[in-house]
Amino acid sequence: MKNSSERVLSITEVLNILFKNKWLIVGVFSIAVLLALAYVLVKSPVYVAETKLMVKLGREKLSPLSVLPNTPYNIVIRERPENIQDEIEIITNPILTYKVIPILKEKLDELTKQEKKGRSIVSTVRTLIHSIISWLKDIPYKIGLKKRESETKRLFRAFRQALVVNWQEESNVIQLGFKWSNPEFAAFAANVYAKAYLDYRERINKSQQSVAFYEDQIKTYKNLLGKIENEIRDFQEKHGIAAVERQKDILLNQRADLEKRLQNIRLKLPQISLKKSSINRLLSSGTEWIETPQIGYLGVKFTDLAPLDKKYFELKAALNEALQIFTPESREVKSIKEQIQKLRKQKAESLINILSIEEANLKSLQSEIEQQLEEINKKLTKLVDLQLRYQQLQRMRKIYEDNFLLYSKKAEELRITGEMDKWKIASVQIINPASPPLDPVWPKKKLILLVVAVVSFFMGIILAFLREMFSVTIDRGGDLEKLGIKHIITIPDIEFLRDK
Repeated sequence: MKNSSERVLSITEVLNILFKNKWLIVGVFSIAVLLALAYVLVKSPVYVAETKLMVKLGREKLSPLSVLPNTPYNIVIRERPENIQDEIEIITNPILTYKVIPILKEKLDELTKQEKKGRSIVSTVRTLIHSIISWLKDIPYKIGLKKRESETKRLFRAFRQALVVNWQEESNVIQLGFKWSNPEFAAFAANVYAKAYLDYRERINKSQQSVAFYEDQIKTYKNLLGKIENEIRDFQEKHGIAAVERQKDILLNQRADLEKRLQNIRLKLPQISLKKSSINRLLSSGTEWIETPQIGYLGVKFTDLAPLDKKYFELKAALNEALQIFTPESREVKSIKEQIQKLRKQKAESLINILSIEEANLKSLQSEIEQQLEEINKKLTKLVDLQLRYQQLQRMRKIYEDNFLLYSKKAEELRITGEMDKWKIASVQIINPASPPLDPVWPKKKLILLVVAVVSFFMGIILAFLREMFSVTIDRGGDLEKLGIKHIITIPDIEFLRDK
């Protein structure tokens, strides 16, 4: 085997290889070109018919009036890419294909009958080949491997694959195309799709409510708004709702003051009980004079203990004088001590009475304050209820007002829509109806033959060099020398010379 990587072929050797394998190159080239020629002759041509649609600003693109700026020159807003994509979605909607199937099927049957009458040889061969291919594809259905589709589904899939929708960027133009082997049917289908799209679009964008409905709702909510306004005004006049907040603040301040006073009373009552207990303990446990504790205003008002204190100090002085003259066990000293003890008891009883009076007064005041607090709480509850009712009326008025404005805006939108339709603003127009194309988009015969010819020619050359590379035949003296054999002489082909 030759090792082509060890040497560089000369031009003479290259030409010799090409000449030696000329029939291989010609064969590859001829077979490829003949197959390509057969393909372009047998392959059904594909025609694309296009219709162009101009998408204009329509009623469905009308912005809600609540979000529009207060400028008279910017009533409508366009968002081109989003709007165009919406229109493309409508065109490619499967429902649209189902709607056009009956019309396209009828036209397809009519054209098929016409083609059978004036069929050329090429068309006959093409039809025969397509019939064979269809028969082969039909075998799995005949033997039960696949379930046969209905004619409607088959046409639906074929029409969906044939539909081509494109958008010319930076414009409002949509190209609606249809690919088919018959140019007349392609143009017919494109126009049918365009008309069906316009009808379907008009139906889905059509207002579902009439102006009369909105006018009726406007009237209803206008009446409700008037009634709620009257009810709010009567409520304000009847309950003086304007001063409710002020009344509520006054009552809250009063309640805070009363609660503070009640808290003070609740703190004083245990103190009075503690004083009474202390007085009784002092009375029973000693001989000391009971000092007058801090008592309330009412106790001081009803009882004056100063004379008792004065009498005590007089008896105390007399006792001291008697003790200087008499013995502690004398009758005179004992008489003074008995008077002092009775005076102590009288002082204790007076203090307990005073504290009891104070305690009773505080409890009475506590009860009175609690009643006042209860009345204030009732008034506050009533004011809160009035406030809640007033707020409910305000909310109802807000709801009625919002609904009234909403339906008024919707009615205005419908009015603008009517004007836009009247002046042909809200529409999508066909600016270029589809016509039967003259030339198919596929197969491109010249291009296919040229590409196949060039590729097959170079493939033949590549095969020639591969054949030479893997060949074991010795054609040159240099091949012998590389094998270690000395090259002496080259003998020409005798038969070839004899023929010459």
